[in-house]
Amino acid sequence: MANSSSNLDLGDLQYMLSICGETVSVDFWWPVVSLSNEEVTVRTPSGNMRFPPTSWPGGCSMVMIPVEEVDEFINSIKPLFRQAPSRLISLLADVKRRIEASDNQHWDNIARVSVHAALSKSHPHFSSPLPFTPPMQPVSNFILIDRPTALPLPLVQAYLETEYRVAVSPEFGVIMPFVLRVGQPSEPLQQLLNDTGAQGAAFVTAFNPYSEVSSAEENSGRQDQLLTTLRQHEVKFLRGQGQHPSNNWPPEPSVLALDLPLDATKRLGMRFQQNALLWCGTDAVPHLVLLM
Repeated sequence: MANSSSNLDLGDLQYMLSICGETVSVDFWWPVVSLSNEEVTVRTPSGNMRFPPTSWPGGCSMVMIPVEEVDEFINSIKPLFRQAPSRLISLLADVKRRIEASDNQHWDNIARVSVHAALSKSHPHFSSPLPFTPPMQPVSNFILIDRPTALPLPLVQAYLETEYRVAVSPEFGVIMPFVLRVGQPSEPLQQLLNDTGAQGAAFVTAFNPYSEVSSAEENSGRQDQLLTTLRQHEVKFLRGQGQHPSNNWPPEPSVLALDLPLDATKRLGMRFQQNALLWCGTDAVPHLVLLM
């Protein structure tokens, strides 16, 4: 981090701010200092950053901020500039207020639905709101949610039946491909976790946001952004793909990201607009995490 004596005045700072669940996503574009066949140099408040041309992320960097950390983030960026980016700070504060107001309204609605369901002795199901559930509690032995889901039961069932295939990766000692299935312990995954010392893993894709088929070009671009994000955060990953064994849904190129905590996995999935993803801890039992 730059200190107050070396802060910069980046008048041409550009950014895009969006809301992903309870996370604020800020994509920054920094000025390019120099460009050559060997490297691209980008100027940021933390100093110059250099990239090989083949892995340069377009001169941008992305920050995902949980709503409860917005104030801390605002305080941390002020010293980086001679004149703080006041419009960005104002927008961040406004987004935080909007998320908190929306969340309060959401849980008020859920409370009313839950009371009505209790009085009528009805049994909730996946296509209707569920009663309040503490953060990331198991709905069953292998489904996790942190709020009532609106996903229809047939779609959830398809996620449960999908085969999550991990490709050969000599770098990690994986010499045979293997398949992950929700709720089934995986010996190859357990061996991979033991060999790498990882405390868990997440299987995620950026293809087909919200399970709506996108064009090949759009999907490829999103997947490249996912890989860039993992590399920027120094997350090790293996390639793979998810595919249902019998329906006509096209296979989705995916990654098995190692040592990614559940909270970070959720934010990553929301960042790339996914309905659900797979996550497991040290027991190597994949759980289906519903994000919507």
